[in-house]
Amino acid sequence: MQLFIKIKIELGVMMNIAVVTPQSVKGERGGAEGLYDGLIKALITKGHNVNHVKVLVDESTFESIVQAYCYCYYLDLDDYDVVISTKAPTYMVRHRNHISYLLHTIRVFYDMFDEISLGLDKIKQRELIYAFDKYGLDPSRIKKHCTIGHTVEERLRNADQFWNNIDFKLIYPDTLLSGFSEPKKGEFIFLPGRLHRWKRIDLVIKSMKYVKNGVKLLLAGKGEDEKNLKKLTRDLGLENRIEFLGPVSDNELIDLYSRSIVIPFVTKKEDFGYITIEAFRAKKPVITCHDSGEPTYIVKDGVSGFIVEPDPIKIAEKINFFIENPDEAANMGINGYDAVRHITWDNVTNDMLDGINIDPSERTPKINTLVLDMQPIEPAIGGGRLRLKGLYSNFPRNFQVTYIGSYDWSGEQHREIKISDNLNEIDVPFSKTHFDINSYLNKLVPQNVTIDVLSPFLIFASDEYVNRVKKELIKNEVIIVSHPWIYSVIYDDIKDKLLIYDSHNYEYGLREQLFPKNGFGKCIVEYVRFVESNLCKQADIILACSDEDKAKFVLNYGVDPEKIFILPNGTFVKDYDINIEKNKLKNELGIDNFAAIFVGSNYAPNVDAAEFIIKTLAQECGDIQFIIVGGVSDCVDKTSIPSNVLITGLVSNDDLKKYMLASDIALNPMVRGSGINIKMLDYFAAGLPVITTKIGARGLYNKNNYIESELSDFRKYIKLFLDDKNILTEMSKCARNTAESEYDWNKLSINLGNLIGKSLRGK
Repeated sequence: MQLFIKIKIELGVMMNIAVVTPQSVKGERGGAEGLYDGLIKALITKGHNVNHVKVLVDESTFESIVQAYCYCYYLDLDDYDVVISTKAPTYMVRHRNHISYLLHTIRVFYDMFDEISLGLDKIKQRELIYAFDKYGLDPSRIKKHCTIGHTVEERLRNADQFWNNIDFKLIYPDTLLSGFSEPKKGEFIFLPGRLHRWKRIDLVIKSMKYVKNGVKLLLAGKGEDEKNLKKLTRDLGLENRIEFLGPVSDNELIDLYSRSIVIPFVTKKEDFGYITIEAFRAKKPVITCHDSGEPTYIVKDGVSGFIVEPDPIKIAEKINFFIENPDEAANMGINGYDAVRHITWDNVTNDMLDGINIDPSERTPKINTLVLDMQPIEPAIGGGRLRLKGLYSNFPRNFQVTYIGSYDWSGEQHREIKISDNLNEIDVPFSKTHFDINSYLNKLVPQNVTIDVLSPFLIFASDEYVNRVKKELIKNEVIIVSHPWIYSVIYDDIKDKLLIYDSHNYEYGLREQLFPKNGFGKCIVEYVRFVESNLCKQADIILACSDEDKAKFVLNYGVDPEKIFILPNGTFVKDYDINIEKNKLKNELGIDNFAAIFVGSNYAPNVDAAEFIIKTLAQECGDIQFIIVGGVSDCVDKTSIPSNVLITGLVSNDDLKKYMLASDIALNPMVRGSGINIKMLDYFAAGLPVITTKIGARGLYNKNNYIESELSDFRKYIKLFLDDKNILTEMSKCARNTAESEYDWNKLSINLGNLIGKSLRGK
């Protein structure tokens, strides 16, 4: 019998934790998103390594809901010590230490079913969802059941007796809102939150007919029901007494709470309700209703507020009580404050992790990883450097990554910088001899760059670089060769190490396009084939950017397809704030018209694309502002630039994002290249529909966010976007959703980390 010693996780002992949450396809934020942020921040404060695993959940169709359930089930989270699931369907995940912090199941199949879903087919769908939920939340799969409220627990017990056998631990989440000051004299009635019919804001609006002394109601927030609520306000003749403030900042929200008389939170069957907690933190009383769900457990009737029937007159009676009795309002507000003082994020994490034990043999080991290339990462300019930064600065926290690069230009100094908590960059300049020999050989193919393709043998003229690679090689068990150019330094020293080829392109095919097909050009291309094919054969894992590249490796090098994994390029989705006002950015940047942007580095295929925009499109589309950004600006013919073309040159990352967010569409008229164009993914992250050639869209499959076109038809599709704002808006939403769900560097890095962990165990 094997003996396992269990170690209790005490405070201060670091664990690797995954917090799994659903993400709406609309990208909306509400109380749940604030809860996720607060929980993750609290766990990190405790000293744990935490990764936020977001699962895109589309609840618009039953089929997409089922797909999300299946996706969660197949998530590979084995490398974490603990997994915390949240809303449906994230509890379908499989893990030995699975904590369910249940916000709620999908309510349209539970308490809201009779209001929304009718028909036999809907009943059958509900039965399937019930079966999924019973399986996902079965005690045999869950180490600890927690929930945010009694209401969530009761909803399940009312649906099926199955839930009577589960012991749920109630853990009220804290709010992220902080900085509450002493309350001020009440001036108005205040209610923040989403304008949704389940929040029953219409009851509060109707109650204002009976509220005395001309006191006003202020509503903060936005939502689906805003139009109907404004119409109701007009129909009741209350326009002068009710203000719709729209979204407000945290500081404004705290001030509004402070100056309110009472908070009438009369939602229907609420799971938890941050508004109750925030009102009490501001020392303000709350009015809620008997059927409002969790607020009825938090508000003590006659002590910290009132619990009434969902009737406008009854609500108005209590509002009038607080207007006429400000001292009572103050006392009840203080009672509410005392009632929620124990709700802190520190207590949340203590309660959640209390009693969780782990097997030492299951702890995620530290994985020392060496990544090799011949370019710097920072500043991350151009596709190759963006991939390096995106993948390896977002690795799971149990990875310690050392990157050794160089400069493909002379005159730089040795440097070592820390890019992220687990990624260190070391840049060792190539020697003068290295550059001198390259310059001599480059004269044989003067229209091409050779510093990369010749480095597999010229690298040995750079002793300092080679020696540093050899030194670091000993310390790391995972070796990642990014591009094939440094492979020659390590090929006979890797022994039992895990060797990974991160192929940014199918290099042989790309160089065939770029170099002359005779003389020294042909020699270089064949040399690239020799180096890349040998690396592919020796590598344990090959990362291909697209299915097309994978097929070429298999066909031309005879590589086992089982060891090739598709890991597309990605984008830093969170860097693009798509909620920023586009017209404001246009004014700041001097853009007057409908704008189309092209971004490119100093790279021959990008130059071709930019020249097409300047010499053809700009001439055909005089009413469009064309913006060309990046190193490609230095290479285009500037002798006759049309007035509707703005060439910015190299700009900072912040300015690049501004230009992209100020644009209306993006262009990618590429006619040659390999791998996925990272610029396409950045366009998607910025919410830009794209008109692209087939080459520009290589490796992409979701055509809901781009139009694939011949160069001759670009003008036609630009006009389509200019004339039809509905198509523009829909494709913009699809572009952003695609970036979030498929091309977020954080998710791609986690997938690669899991793959490496599994491969190490197998090796």
